[in-house]
Amino acid sequence: MTHTNHREGTPESLGQDFVVMFMPAKGYNNDAAVVGKLRRALDIYLRHRPVNAGAIKAGYLLADSPEQMKRIIAEDTPMIHAVYTTSAQVEAVLRDLKEADMGISVVVSGPVEEVARLSERAGIRRHSVEFSLGVLGRRDLLAPAHLRPLITMCGHGLISRSLAEEVLGDVRTGRSTPEEGARRLGLQCVCGIFNPERAARLIREAVAATAAAPASGDGEAR
Repeated sequence: MTHTNHREGTPESLGQDFVVMFMPAKGYNNDAAVVGKLRRALDIYLRHRPVNAGAIKAGYLLADSPEQMKRIIAEDTPMIHAVYTTSAQVEAVLRDLKEADMGISVVVSGPVEEVARLSERAGIRRHSVEFSLGVLGRRDLLAPAHLRPLITMCGHGLISRSLAEEVLGDVRTGRSTPEEGARRLGLQCVCGIFNPERAARLIREAVAATAAAPASGDGEAR
């Protein structure tokens, strides 16, 4: 799915950011039985301690409890995601989903080589691979580089650059912690694919980098 395929960042940062998606095919296997399968997938996700999980028409962990999410899940729930920070978690999830054998497509977003290794270790043969080719055209109109790793964690563009700047400003002035800022950003992403742990690190790094930036020549704040 392309909405999890455009996350920006360094290899080290992206190596702590994996999205697993369990997705029925509309009109093919999203019948009444799929509700139980989606709930079972959520149980498997939760067993391995995701930092976030959910989907449109399923709720998400930053705003809802697992019990609330299970009540929300219905036949028209399009998919269910979970976000993990380690390879070991993802491998364990894949093993459990393979053993459950529910006949539903599973997609993993993360560094390609690492996802390939995890799939092989879990005994899964990949069906296909999808790459992001980056952004073409007027790149000068994009948000600044220090913001893009944050805002691209919401694949539907619901985190604005102005909100991200405001969060950084609040952390910089002590009005908020990086964790509080990460949660504020993550609440905008109703798919549940936002990684709050990675976001807190990114916020901390961005604040430190801007604090260390050289002052302007006249010594005045701008």
